[in-house]
Amino acid sequence: MDDYPVENWTPPEKFWDDSVARKIKWTPCSTDINEEPARLLVNRGSSRVEFRATRYQLIGWGCGMPFFFTPLLLSGLYGLGCFWLSPEDSLFEKLVMTGLGLVFVPVSSVILYWSIRKALFLRKPIYFDLNEGYFITKDKESDRVRRKQWRKFHKRFGDIPLAPPRLDQPGAHHGAIDQIHAIQVLDNPFGARFRKGLELNVVFASGNRINLLHHRNKPHLRKTSKIMADFLGVPLWDDSPRGNWEFVANFTLFEMWHADELPDIKEIASLGSWVWSPRGT
Repeated sequence: MDDYPVENWTPPEKFWDDSVARKIKWTPCSTDINEEPARLLVNRGSSRVEFRATRYQLIGWGCGMPFFFTPLLLSGLYGLGCFWLSPEDSLFEKLVMTGLGLVFVPVSSVILYWSIRKALFLRKPIYFDLNEGYFITKDKESDRVRRKQWRKFHKRFGDIPLAPPRLDQPGAHHGAIDQIHAIQVLDNPFGARFRKGLELNVVFASGNRINLLHHRNKPHLRKTSKIMADFLGVPLWDDSPRGNWEFVANFTLFEMWHADELPDIKEIASLGSWVWSPRGT
């Protein structure tokens, strides 16, 4: 899905003697960036490492969101049902409570569904086991949620380009450890203004990639990538010091929201292109 045109890029010569390095993509694999890692590496012995969600992530999604929105859901249900059974309340009060219920119930239900779903997803560890193989699970993030996030950035920072569709492969991925060929670290341009970061991708011998981490804590990500490469016994391809990536879109968010027809994402080249700038330019 990441067959966008690429401009100004030069191959990393120190990795170019590897046939898989010449076959894979060297453009960013993720179209998102976190402030801090959502998952932390946990050593489970000499033959297994896991990536588990942070305590703050689990508490926030599993406890924090339900704590705030469950009362709203119950209030909405009360307004839709029980309030009409009270003979002491006027018709106006019943209509007001019904209107609030029609707002609170669907909104709270959707938010509670997504928060519980996210918490259950985060409870599943990503693991790399020298005996059992690897298991990587990716959340199926909807385009509507991503557009809302970019719309918030657009309102705050101005007319930013339309990000490309998610390049990652959602769902669960598992297989033998010997299918993993390398660990790739790239510059990730999807941050507000100067708050950009790095991403860590797992490279397979087939030429496929799966993004594992993407956040702005660069020292932490580089340390994690070194640990992973040493544990798996595969090379570490860190191309981030050479230059920066930027996605130059043919459509802005403003144009997309006000267009009668959205661009066909099957025509990847029509959305924009990746532009690479050497470090120091």
